[in-house]
Amino acid sequence: MSLSQSCRDYIGYTLYVTAHYGWGWSGSQINSLEVLENFELSLESLWSWRGELRGGIGKVKTEGHRAQGWWVTFSTRHSGIYDFDSVVGLYNLSMGGAKPELNCDGRPQFEERYCSGYGEVRAHFYGR
Repeated sequence: MSLSQSCRDYIGYTLYVTAHYGWGWSGSQINSLEVLENFELSLESLWSWRGELRGGIGKVKTEGHRAQGWWVTFSTRHSGIYDFDSVVGLYNLSMGGAKPELNCDGRPQFEERYCSGYGEVRAHFYGR
């Protein structure tokens, strides 16, 4: 359950997030089970857990999106090694207003989480 080292090349660039329904999205800033619209994410950093590159931190940059300016964390969900191009995985996503801090385990944590759900994170846009 990790990201390829090649994912480091995307820091500072735009990634595209396709939100999925699954068990739904939840949180204080959206209606229960409502899926967020797809959005662009400016990738700021990647984080590791237990010696594996596991996810990233970025900010929603899609103009006019209801989450524009919110911070986003994402983490791998399934076994395998993923990148943002040829092996695209599904990720747990969390969003908040302030930049998340890394906790004592090295995982990002929001002081106030606005919502969470899951979806794809990729380097190229594939619209619905």
